[in-house]
Amino acid sequence: MQTVLITGHKGFIGRHLWKSFDRQDGPKLVGIDLKDGYDIRDCDLPDCDICFHLAALTDARSEDVLEMTETNVLGTVRILEAYGNNVVFASSSAVNYPTTGYAVSKLAGEHYCRLYGGHIVRLCNSYGTGGHGVFEHFEKDEVLTIAGDGNQLRTYAPVREAVRMLQEATTYSPGSLNILQGEDLSVNEIASKYYGEKAVEFVERHPNDIEDGRQQCR
Repeated sequence: MQTVLITGHKGFIGRHLWKSFDRQDGPKLVGIDLKDGYDIRDCDLPDCDICFHLAALTDARSEDVLEMTETNVLGTVRILEAYGNNVVFASSSAVNYPTTGYAVSKLAGEHYCRLYGGHIVRLCNSYGTGGHGVFEHFEKDEVLTIAGDGNQLRTYAPVREAVRMLQEATTYSPGSLNILQGEDLSVNEIASKYYGEKAVEFVERHPNDIEDGRQQCR
């Protein structure tokens, strides 16, 4: 039976990916997640046939570049050292705008994947059950809090599309880059299109919140 390892299997996309495999005729699943105390920087790495590498620090606004580099870059290199071209790496559309520690760490991860022959999947902003992005916040909030003028642009896709592309990446050649497309929307457009009946409050914008973060190919 094939063994599939998912790092970060208790994160948003990781949970959906795990569920997509978790069936009677599916592969043997193994998970590594910091929520269980397993740090990709130093934990034991099990044998597997394919590794979906989703574990990462994901706060795009974080200014702790050292910690971001240790986890997202060195941790990824460690995974690649162990599994080589059997790795599917979850990257981010943030690499198109490498002005933060997070974006640079994901861009470095892509370069190392090419070096080791891993499969790269560049994801945009995913939304769905259990998510924690703008859609999910707006869904539960009575008053929609919008940072800055609300004209910031991002690309959004359902989490099921992210899962599909991660799975399909295993069929492509080593070092391949696969880019998840979606719908380009501003925060204001999301508020008016999907939650137009709710009140809106504008607050100060974070300095690391880029204006245009759409999924654009470099």
